[in-house]
Amino acid sequence: MHRCLQIPEIVEQIVEHIRSTCDITEEQTVVTRKGRHLGTIQGTLFSSALTCRQFLEPSLNVLWRNLDSAAPIFFVLGVRRDGQSDEEAARILEIADLGRASYYFCRIRTLRAARRDLYPAILPLEKVYRQNRLKVTPYLQHLYWDVPATCKSFLHKYDIFCGFHLIRLSVHPIGISHVVKNGCPDFKEIELLNEYGSLPDLDGTVSWCIRHLYPMHVVDAYAHELRPGSVTALAAMPSLRHLSTVALSPRSHIPSSPDDPSRPFFPSLRELRVRRVMTDVCGRFLQAVENPGLIQQLNIGYEPTDLGAAELERFVSLVGDICAQSSLTNFALMLTEIGKIVTKNLDEATYRVTPEMLKPLLQFSKLELCHISTHFLDYDDGFVKSVATAFPNLVTLTLLSVPEHQKRSKLTLRSLYFLAKHGGKLEDVRLNRLTAQGLEIIDTERRTWDHGRRFDTSPGLGIRTWGAESEILHQENKVIAWLVNIFPTVVEISIGRIEVHCPRESRRRYLSPIGWPFTHKFVDPSDTA
Repeated sequence: MHRCLQIPEIVEQIVEHIRSTCDITEEQTVVTRKGRHLGTIQGTLFSSALTCRQFLEPSLNVLWRNLDSAAPIFFVLGVRRDGQSDEEAARILEIADLGRASYYFCRIRTLRAARRDLYPAILPLEKVYRQNRLKVTPYLQHLYWDVPATCKSFLHKYDIFCGFHLIRLSVHPIGISHVVKNGCPDFKEIELLNEYGSLPDLDGTVSWCIRHLYPMHVVDAYAHELRPGSVTALAAMPSLRHLSTVALSPRSHIPSSPDDPSRPFFPSLRELRVRRVMTDVCGRFLQAVENPGLIQQLNIGYEPTDLGAAELERFVSLVGDICAQSSLTNFALMLTEIGKIVTKNLDEATYRVTPEMLKPLLQFSKLELCHISTHFLDYDDGFVKSVATAFPNLVTLTLLSVPEHQKRSKLTLRSLYFLAKHGGKLEDVRLNRLTAQGLEIIDTERRTWDHGRRFDTSPGLGIRTWGAESEILHQENKVIAWLVNIFPTVVEISIGRIEVHCPRESRRRYLSPIGWPFTHKFVDPSDTA
C-alpha cells in the first residue's frame, strides 16, 4: 500500500469525495435480501470498506452517516419486515447483541424514519433500549420522524433515538417529549411536517405545539399557518433566527414599534420565509422586528389578487430602507403558483412593475439568491445588466411574469450575454420569454473572460426562459453553441423547444428544492391564451 494511504486524513478525504461527487437525489438504490445498497454511492463505499483496514472505518462512517430509512437499524438487530410477527420480532430483540449494533449505530447523524419502516418492531425495540437505559442512535443530530398523528401507538416513540447530541427534530404537529426537552441540550431546531388534513383542528394543534416549545433557534412550519398565539410565542424567543411558515395570520399582534425592551419582537431573526402573506402585514412585521439589520433571507409570497404594482413598490422601498446592505443575501418576492395563474383582463397600469420600482434592491451588493415574479414584470436587457453588475455574488436569478404577459417581453439574447459577462458564480437562471431582436449577437460576441475559475470543477449552470420567438428556435444549434461558449459551466438549457442536458456533472439540488419559492411550472404562453 502506498504510504500516503496510511495517513487517516487522506483516506477520509478520498471517502468523502466519493460521496460528494455523486448526485444523491437521482441515484436509484435497491436493497438486496442481505441488506446491501447496490446503488452507485453505496456500492462504491461498500467496496472501499472491504479494500483494507485503513478504508474500513471512514467508509462505514459515510455509509451510516445519513440513513433515509430505519430498515438498516432493524436489519442489524436481526428483525426482518417480510411477514415477521410481533412476537418473533420481540423475541429476536430481547437476545440481540446491542454492543455489536452500537458499532454501527453510533455513526448515524441523520435518520429518516417512516411508519412503514417501524412496524411491527418499534414497541419491542423501545422496551429493550429502555430496559438497558440506552439510546438507539446516541450521536444522532437530526431525526425526521414521519409518523402522522393518527398513529397513536408509536407516535411518541421517537425519543429512544434522541440522544445528548440531537439538534433538529422533524415531526408532525404533536407535543415534544419531555425526554427530548430535558435530555437534549442542543435541541434548538424543529420542523413541523404536513398532516394533510388528518387532524380536525390542525391549526389549533400547531398553535398548541408551538406555544409549548422551549426557546428555539429554528422553527420550520412551512406547511402550516401561524395563528396569533403562535406568533406571540415565537416573537418572544430570544435566539430564534429562522422562521418558515405558509402564512401569517392578519390578526397577529404586531407592535407598532420595536422600542419596548420588556416585550422583544423576534430580536434575533435572520431568515424569514412566508409563502402567503399580505404585504402590509409583512411590512408591519418587518418594521416591528427588533433588529431588521440582521435579516439575511427574506422570502415572501403573495396571492394573485393581493398585490398591485403600487403596493409592491412600497414594500420593496421598505425592504431597502430597513434591511442592511451588508446582510441581505437571499431575497424572494413571488406570486404563488405562477404557472397556473390565469389573469386575463387585468388592468395593466395597476399591475405593471418597472425596473424603477425594483431599484431599491440594487443596493444589496451581497445578494446571492434573487427571485422575483409578478403579474407583469416589464424589464429589458438593461435591467438584467444592472442586476448582474450590482450582485457580483449572484448564484440564482428568477425574473418572471405570468403566462399572459410573456408575449410582451422585451428580453433578447443580450440579457444572457450580460449575465455571462458579469455573473461569474451563477448556477440557476430563469427569465421571461426571449425575443429575436439582436439575434446577430450569436455571431458577433464571444467570451473574453474566465472570472478566475476552473470551469471543469465549478458547479453546473441551468438556464431556463419562458419560451422564445421562432427565429431563435430556427437557429437552435448556433444558439446552443453560443451559450456553451459564453457559459462554460452550463449543463442545462431550456429555451422553448431548445432542450439541452449535459451529463458533465450534477447541479446543486439545494438551489431548486421541492417547494416554494424556487420551483415554477414553465409553459408556453400560447398554451394559456
